[in-house]
Formats: sequence, C-alpha cells, structure tokens
Amino acid sequence: MAELIVVAFRLAPDAAAWEPTFGGAPAGIARVRSLCSRGEALGARIVAWTPGALAMAWDFESLEESILLASSALEDADHAQAAWACGLAEGELEPFFGEDARVQPSWGEPLVVATALARMARPGEVLVDGRVRALREGSLSLLGVRVGVSAGRRLQGWRLDVAQPWKTGAAEAATAFGGDEVSTSEVLQIIDAAPPTPFAGADDLRGGAGAIEPLLARVGNLVRTGSATEAAEVLPYL
Repeated sequence: MAELIVVAFRLAPDAAAWEPTFGGAPAGIARVRSLCSRGEALGARIVAWTPGALAMAWDFESLEESILLASSALEDADHAQAAWACGLAEGELEPFFGEDARVQPSWGEPLVVATALARMARPGEVLVDGRVRALREGSLSLLGVRVGVSAGRRLQGWRLDVAQPWKTGAAEAATAFGGDEVSTSEVLQIIDAAPPTPFAGADDLRGGAGAIEPLLARVGNLVRTGSATEAAEVLPYL
C-alpha cells in the first residue's frame, strides 16, 4: 500500500446545483469537472466519488499541492455557502486494481477520515486530521478545531487558514489560542491525552457552553502554566 495525501471535497446538498441548465449540464457537473482538471494539473488522481463529492490523492511528498487545491475551495462558488467543504488526511491507500494516471479507485483509513471531515466541515472550510505530519510539526496555520462523531467515533478536524495555510514562524502558532505563543504540537499532545467523550455533533460547537473558542483559550492557558494533566482531565467537559 502507498502512503498518500487524501483530500475529500463535498458540495452542500443544494438541489439547484444539480438541475439541468438551459441547453447544458447541471452547474454542479461543471464545478466537478473544473475541480478535477485543476487537481490533475497539480498531480492528483481521483480515488473515490459519489454524487456531490469526490476524493483525490497525491504522493506523500505533494502536501503543498494538495493544500493549494483544497485552499481554493471558494474560487468557483457564487457565494460562500456554495463553496466546497474539504477534509484532509494522510496514510496508506489500497488500490482496487492497477494504477492509472487520472483515476485509481482505492480504499483506506485516510479516505474514510478525509470523507468524514468533509462532511463535518462547513462550506469553504478545510478540516485537517490531527495525525497529518505537517500539522504535528506546527507548519500549518490553524483557526481552531471542530469536533464531532462519525460512525460512533470521536472525530477532530483542525480548521486550516485557507488564506494563509502555511506558517512562517513559531510566533504565529497561537492566533486561535488567545495571542500567546502556544505550539500546535503542545495542544495536540493534550487533546490526544484526553479520554474519549461523546459529542452531539459539529453543528453544536459554536455558541453556548459548547463554544470551541473558550475551550481553546482554556487549553492554551493550561499549556502555558504547565498543567498538562489538568488540561487532559478538563478538556472533555468544556
């Protein structure tokens, strides 16, 4: 099996996007074709597809190309809610049959994770799996995190800053954590240590007691004061 970068793309279930236009194909088809063409130009191949969604894969060394395409999710949308929602993961994929330069139906955990993250993402968002190498190295610029449940499992997706996905220095690591320097790797260590807990779903993560911003701020404070154990115990209940 090959180690690959997988990005899943999902369009909101807008029926109008799939209705035939006068004298032509549905607008959604045109957008899928455009996305496939741009992906192919960046070295991607299609590994899975369903109506309104598809997944592409790149060689493990082509993370920049995959993020470049995922970050362009707003480019072909008439308005923000019509943008692609994306999930990004990495790992091994098993092709169903021989290799092809453009299409290679495959299966593997990163495809499952990327697809679940795309379902959890809001239009225009790119959610990155916490196990992605560049995220753990602190190379990606993040805006926060979404947490939900997929197939009974807790799922975390880190929101990529699509306007500036790559960080240029450690000092930029903690915009989402109150402005102080808190590295991505430190926060990941605490969240990884937290025991599993059920979440109602991604739609409940903003506002009220479940707001994600206060959660991130509190975790950041605990990191800065060295209270990693307390953070791991408190995090699931925020």
